[in-house]
Amino acid sequence: MESAKCTHLYHYYQHPEIGLMHIRVQSWFPFSVDVCINGRQWLARQMDRAGIGYRQRDNCFLWIEDCAAAQKLLAEQLASNWPALLQSFLALAHPLHCEITAPMPGLSYYWSASQSQYATDVLFERATQLQQLYPQFLRHAISSFQSPDVLRFLGRKVPQSSGKAHAGFEGEVNSRLQERAEGVRIRHTLNGNSLKMYDKESSILRVETTIVRPKDFRVYRAKEGEPKGPKSWRILRKGVSDMYRRGEVCRAANQRYLEALASVTGSSSLSARSR
Repeated sequence: MESAKCTHLYHYYQHPEIGLMHIRVQSWFPFSVDVCINGRQWLARQMDRAGIGYRQRDNCFLWIEDCAAAQKLLAEQLASNWPALLQSFLALAHPLHCEITAPMPGLSYYWSASQSQYATDVLFERATQLQQLYPQFLRHAISSFQSPDVLRFLGRKVPQSSGKAHAGFEGEVNSRLQERAEGVRIRHTLNGNSLKMYDKESSILRVETTIVRPKDFRVYRAKEGEPKGPKSWRILRKGVSDMYRRGEVCRAANQRYLEALASVTGSSSLSARSR
């Protein structure tokens, strides 16, 4: 007897709408499918169609002719019909799914987001501007941002009276500096979710929120199974139906982080773009 690992099939595409993406298909029941897409690659295709000029390097836009119009296109991504979009990828990478599920009428794929990242890029006109400020940003973040600050950045309420986490808080907050080939990155984590800051392509400051544990956040919605029922603040789900709210949560976290960096002095002209 020899043991063997089950196989995943990886498919890579230059999709006409989405750009570079990949799909992983599990080769055993229940034949799960993982789709990885990049919002910036998607944005590049959208700007091409809209006639918006830009300069792109790797996973960054160094210059965009009309940032306001580009931001509007990014907002449209979050409002996409995600189940229909993801379902369309099955025909590309898993054409037998209809045949496999035929004996079980009504069975279909339930699409969820196992991990999502939302970044806000601050574009500097000159690389020297960011090079002067970035060490100050890092120093401020590692020396001034304490656990209650990270909780607040990621949407947790911190009592003003004490400035500390609630007594019943259960979790772990970590902050870590890491030197990489591209530069130095600081990463704050809370129960698996994270908030990062790093520099890209010499002239871009990126703040990025990653969600792997959505139940730490809330969405205003009706109870599952009662779409027309009363709405209240409920747990954010992994299902893609809550993707728009994910974007709102992450954008707010990035904004709170950038505002907290405002005490670092500087007079550089900059603009921000979120994804």
